[in-house]
Amino acid sequence: MTYQQPDMQQAAPKRKGGLWWKIVIAVVGILAIGAAVVGSIALSSMNAAAEASASASVSAAASRSAEASQKAAKAKAEADLDRSIKDLATAMDKSLKDAAKADRVAMEKGDWTYVSDYLYYAMPTERYTCPGRNACASMVVTTTKQPDGCPRGLSVNVSFLSSTGVSVYNAVRTTGALHYEEQAQLDFTDLSGNGKTIRVDSMRCY
Repeated sequence: MTYQQPDMQQAAPKRKGGLWWKIVIAVVGILAIGAAVVGSIALSSMNAAAEASASASVSAAASRSAEASQKAAKAKAEADLDRSIKDLATAMDKSLKDAAKADRVAMEKGDWTYVSDYLYYAMPTERYTCPGRNACASMVVTTTKQPDGCPRGLSVNVSFLSSTGVSVYNAVRTTGALHYEEQAQLDFTDLSGNGKTIRVDSMRCY
């Protein structure tokens, strides 16, 4: 009977160096992946910041453009309003002048003498007797000013002139309230005694 002697040689232990390197490689891989992720996040953040900055710039530019447009529109509207007001004032002034001109033509046809807009006088056709020895004159005045005429009266300033046209005396008379188309008589006396003719210098409505 053959006896087989057991192999007393122990099996050599497995080397652990291969596992260590695998661990190192895995860690390096993880670090590389982490770095890539962090880099990607940083890049995304930078891109987002750049986009936000660009958007802010565009928004600011748009805001400035809108503000400039608003200012320009406001300036144009104000200019248009000023022009419209001036045009309206010009049209109203022309209308008033045309009305005053037509009124004057009509009144002068009725033997009234024009002094200023809507104010007229006429010398009586009959002879006027002066009180005392001083020269005197009488006239009738009226107004066609609408709607109220001269509610506080109408005043007339006259000059008495010598034979050479020199003013030798001035006189002023004022009516009471003189309404539209009412008439009033005013008497003037030349206290200098040297007047030969009379001149109406002004008429005022109050």
